[in-house]
Amino acid sequence: MICLVQGNLRDAASLLRQAIYFNRRIEGAGDGGPQYNRLSLNLAITQIERGRLDSAFARLQSICESERRYGSRPGRIWHIAHGYLGLIQHLRGDLEDAEKRYTRAIKVLRVYDDPRACSIFSKHLGDLQRMRGRKTDAKEHIASAIGFAQAGGHEDLHKRARLSQILLDIANRTTTDLSIHSTLAQLRLVEDYAETMEMPSLLCDVLTVRARLLLEQGESTLAGALLARAMVMAKRNGMHLRLNSAMTTMQGCWLCAA
Repeated sequence: MICLVQGNLRDAASLLRQAIYFNRRIEGAGDGGPQYNRLSLNLAITQIERGRLDSAFARLQSICESERRYGSRPGRIWHIAHGYLGLIQHLRGDLEDAEKRYTRAIKVLRVYDDPRACSIFSKHLGDLQRMRGRKTDAKEHIASAIGFAQAGGHEDLHKRARLSQILLDIANRTTTDLSIHSTLAQLRLVEDYAETMEMPSLLCDVLTVRARLLLEQGESTLAGALLARAMVMAKRNGMHLRLNSAMTTMQGCWLCAA
């Protein structure tokens, strides 16, 4: 779990597969037991982070089916898996389906008093609404994500939600030197946390956002250096989605330099 939260995805996948193997000696050879589903859920999240969306989707669907099969009604694990199916749809561009899944997951997981899961899906829902241009809705969901993270004492999620808030502020801001310096200062706070806590996934995100902001100001050389750092980190840790994001942004550096 620590490896997954930090973004050390190769180690996370390996350790989770080992845990699933040993768990079969406890719950039996068949899949679908309570502990198996918890471990499988975390492996699916790791697969999403690594860009293996088809494998993650199949695993999450299997979890949902087994939870329905063995339970009288969908419970906490089912709704978390349902929410992550929404994230996959989000990444695939089906924003309508993603929104429905996020909304249902948050509604039910709030009843289960799971602030961590509520923060995660509120943050993703806020990002989705920002992409759609619904900035008021985005602000509301990101504020909820921050609130859930603070209530649960999840500082890692607090910082990720803060990064989403910064992205929304960038989308809303007027281009002035003052607003740019303020945004960079906020990014630096998140970056310092990511470095201190050794969280390469969060650090990659921050570096990519900083690079995009610098590119807007024509600072292609510095932006390129930040993106190169992000790409090395993403490749080392198997973070293929973040690698693709950094590489796409790097194309902007080449266009500026051309």
